[in-house]
Amino acid sequence: MEQAHTNLGTALISQGLVEEALAQFLKAMELNPYKAKAYNNLGAVMDLQGQSEKALVYYQRALDLSPLSVPTYNNIGKTHMDLGNLDEAAAYFARAIAIQPDLADAHFRLGLVRANQGNIQEATSHFQQVLQLNPAHRDAQQQLMALNGE
Repeated sequence: MEQAHTNLGTALISQGLVEEALAQFLKAMELNPYKAKAYNNLGAVMDLQGQSEKALVYYQRALDLSPLSVPTYNNIGKTHMDLGNLDEAAAYFARAIAIQPDLADAHFRLGLVRANQGNIQEATSHFQQVLQLNPAHRDAQQQLMALNGE
């Protein structure tokens, strides 16, 4: 039953109905308080609402329940990146990549972090990895061109 609420919440998010999605994710969590995905989803909604600190609390609970949750590590990295906590963001993106090396999004975001930190060599490496995984990734192509002064 909680999966139905999760699925509905996900569909509502895609339609921009954040409050309605939040209600569905809360119902899913009530039905199964030990499901990491419910906390990850709640964290994502908090992020959408600009409540980064609350998002981090939900994400941490998700990791407590599922320490190898790649989407949660990636989401925490995104939240720290948005907050300007680049070292923390890099650590979470690196952890996501360590668990799932073919995660293009984490490579891309870690590339952005490293570029912002002035580590051009590592940024370039991550953008190249993104393009190996997804040759049509325009943002990675643009970032590489910018790093190369093109």
